[in-house]
Amino acid sequence: MERNNEIKVSKKERLRRRIFQVVNTVGITVFLTMVAFAEEESKKEDPVSALNAFVELMFSLTRVIGLGGGLFALWQFGSALKSHDAALRDQALMGILGSLLIGFAKEILTSIGIA
Repeated sequence: MERNNEIKVSKKERLRRRIFQVVNTVGITVFLTMVAFAEEESKKEDPVSALNAFVELMFSLTRVIGLGGGLFALWQFGSALKSHDAALRDQALMGILGSLLIGFAKEILTSIGIA
């Protein structure tokens, strides 16, 4: 009797994992897909504006990575508070501060006059 319950639980667990994988795959595909539009011959831009667009794209990707790391650090901080782990709490705070620096790198560089 117990053997049947174990089999049902493992099938449910496999189904849950498969659903989780599909949802994550779709989410990553939707959020990380960028559409590129080709310009007409008469509306082509000069190379400097193309380089500026590339720099803006890199700053946007940096912001996404930084803020994603910040969300993970917030989760880690909440987990550390729940488990009363001081070392993990300090590590999470450092992660939050680091991700804020990464996420707002363009604004920081602009405010000090570099970018």
